[in-house]
Amino acid sequence: MIRQVLTKGSRYLYRKARENSYLRSLILPSVNRDFASFGSFQDSQGNTFPLLSGFRDALKPEWASMVNPDAALALPPQTQIQESAVTARVQVGELSCLLQSIGSGIAGNVILEVGCYLGAACYALAENGAREVWGSDVPAYYINQTPLAEFSETFITRARALLNEGRRKLGTLMNKHQAGSQTIRFVEDDICTCALPSNHFDLIVSWSMLEHVQDPSSFFAHTCRILKPGGVAFHDYGSIFSLTGGHSLCTLDFPWGQVRLDATDFERYLNEIRPAEAEVALRFYRLNLNRMTLKEATELAEQTGFAVIGIIPWPQKTHLDLFEDKILDQCTRIYPSATLVDLLSPSIWVLLKKPSQ
Repeated sequence: MIRQVLTKGSRYLYRKARENSYLRSLILPSVNRDFASFGSFQDSQGNTFPLLSGFRDALKPEWASMVNPDAALALPPQTQIQESAVTARVQVGELSCLLQSIGSGIAGNVILEVGCYLGAACYALAENGAREVWGSDVPAYYINQTPLAEFSETFITRARALLNEGRRKLGTLMNKHQAGSQTIRFVEDDICTCALPSNHFDLIVSWSMLEHVQDPSSFFAHTCRILKPGGVAFHDYGSIFSLTGGHSLCTLDFPWGQVRLDATDFERYLNEIRPAEAEVALRFYRLNLNRMTLKEATELAEQTGFAVIGIIPWPQKTHLDLFEDKILDQCTRIYPSATLVDLLSPSIWVLLKKPSQ
């Protein structure tokens, strides 16, 4: 049954992806293998990595905005906000199909989205009949990934104001009847030190967030604590181990560079090859990306007390065009529990249930 639901949801997402540029970049990536080399980098183990011209541009076309002070702490353009609404509705529709397969759903439930950013998914959940939707996030995450990185009250206030303005715009765009109502509330909360009430939520969800938590063990523990007995958690995330897992700031100039180099070699690479970006990229690498493999995610969830309904990787076959045996060997030297599936899966679903007793 679950396979049928996943297949149905994937077909729906595929159709939508063909109509939406943001979704195309996530679901239908195609990376050209023919890149010209512009030099090489040697790590402390003696491995030599040819540096590929245009490789980073192919994976992360908008990476330059992350190192542009003028673009720091700015709202995305209106077209991107509109696309985020389309994306959120697809994601929530897919989630609804998945929940149906386990006898759960969205309508009538109290739901938390962790790492909600501008709140597109919160509004989409409300559209689908949620009784109450909470969206949590912290401004510090967004400051960490900018060249500014000043945690003064001025910058925190600015980040908070931009989040609120983006949420207002999305609320107006997506469901005018919900904007300003009590159905949706946004709170400033770090899930790893969570202050939200225990046994409160029927459903906890996130998209593109789990890879960014600094302490996955605390993340799972607090998620379990604030769920009601019998409640469900769903997370869709992109692991650091995937081809695109370095995000804009930590995607290097050769495939899977962010996990083929250890922390010392990674820092040296940035200082030698990208000195102008080194400070912000290292901050993102250290503070905004965890190193949790699929095996570790399963173990942490079970240790917390969750019943693991499914941890479902979505491999991307086109990424095999760039793969070589030595890539996995180099990765597992640093991260022993990493597998080929970790490296080839740009999207991973985690579906958990808190026991009723």
